[in-house]
Amino acid sequence: MHLIGTSLVKLTDPRTTFAIALERLDNDEELLKTIGRLFIEDHGAMLEQLKTSCLLDRREQAEQAAHALKGTVSNFGIDSLQIIARDIEIHCREANLNAARQLLPALQSGIEGLVSALQQYCEE
Repeated sequence: MHLIGTSLVKLTDPRTTFAIALERLDNDEELLKTIGRLFIEDHGAMLEQLKTSCLLDRREQAEQAAHALKGTVSNFGIDSLQIIARDIEIHCREANLNAARQLLPALQSGIEGLVSALQQYCEE
């Protein structure tokens, strides 16, 4: 199990983990795997852009990066992770970068769990 946001994702059954995502994609597992592989490749740069923008008080860039991550993680149906990204985006929009920075560890942890789950799913 991995902690994603505030919910546990059981890696024993990837179909359960990604059931919402599969439903949105008309149960096209190959498409989900393709999207998953792209996220595995790109997540590090996306997260780094968000973290750097927050640390350097670049509000607009941080908001855009959080928005992009929110949209990307929404592809996988993990609501708790999408909510964290959304909250960071809102804090950035409101110029409350301290609050946004406080959520970064939870987002990073959730993304690491998602990547782990995707790696397992894409190997099947």
